[in-house]
Amino acid sequence: MGAGASTSQNNITFQFDKKYTMIYKTGETVSGKVTFQNDGQIELKLKNIMIELVGEIVYYTSRVTGLTRSTDIHVAPFFKEEHIARSDDHGSHFILEHGEHIWPFSFHLVDNLPSTLETTRHNGSYIRYVVRIHFVQSEWYKKNIQKASFITVQYHSPSMLANECKAEDQNHKNVHLQAILHENIVLPGEKCPLNITLNNPNRITITRLSMKLIQYQQLGSAGKDENTVMKKDLNGIDNFQDERWQNTYHIQIPERIVASFSNTPPQWSSRKPLVIRYELHLEAHVQGLNSNVFVRLPLTISHVKEKKMDEDPFPPRYDKLFLV
Repeated sequence: MGAGASTSQNNITFQFDKKYTMIYKTGETVSGKVTFQNDGQIELKLKNIMIELVGEIVYYTSRVTGLTRSTDIHVAPFFKEEHIARSDDHGSHFILEHGEHIWPFSFHLVDNLPSTLETTRHNGSYIRYVVRIHFVQSEWYKKNIQKASFITVQYHSPSMLANECKAEDQNHKNVHLQAILHENIVLPGEKCPLNITLNNPNRITITRLSMKLIQYQQLGSAGKDENTVMKKDLNGIDNFQDERWQNTYHIQIPERIVASFSNTPPQWSSRKPLVIRYELHLEAHVQGLNSNVFVRLPLTISHVKEKKMDEDPFPPRYDKLFLV
């Protein structure tokens, strides 16, 4: 971009009506105004001025040419709202006058949009939302001028009733692992009750019990991916050799975690839905080759859930509580 165009870009500012935060929930309206101070350093002969709100998946691919490996960046839009802030009445071009120009904007975030998704590693896929203004040049050889302001979107699903979820497995040494989630829907920042029972009739040594929260992504052309949101060893198991062990943990879900999502945005060209889902993985590490016992529990992250009334998480006999 030339020096004059760069100067013009620097003279563009965004002001949003929502105060003190750039976080928007699905179903809300994103509104504000764009201000441009035309200092006249360059003549702006334009076809139109357009403002848009776009949701985009950004992903990377690698290719090899000879001995050289290069990385390409791809941007796949799945949502777009736009309006023309100004155009020539006769469909030709106009010259933007000197001085200050203000253009309001207002966009509606539809309900079935995924949350903003940050990448957790180099060249990882991510989801972003951006408000952009475009100064579309009338002369083909001149590069259009644009400026962007990013917002954060949170998907708010319809309220759902949480249910109990149970998984169990046993190895060839008769070590049996059972895990129960009292509620399979959890809010960001909430503590999730998890009951774990180990039956070990042969008194085999169980060195530790580990837990992982895994996020699975399916983002169209970006393909499938998975990220470990959190992992740790749970308290209470250290070279355990008794016949039975049972405890309840309160798993702390991170505050900044993206909501589960499985839907097809209205302007998504792919037939496959965009998916963000979670599983809780538990593994009893048992002494001996190929002896570990592994279970997985599906977990839904949501900003809204219905609670069961007058129900204790577990019967009173579960009297040992560990906060992890």
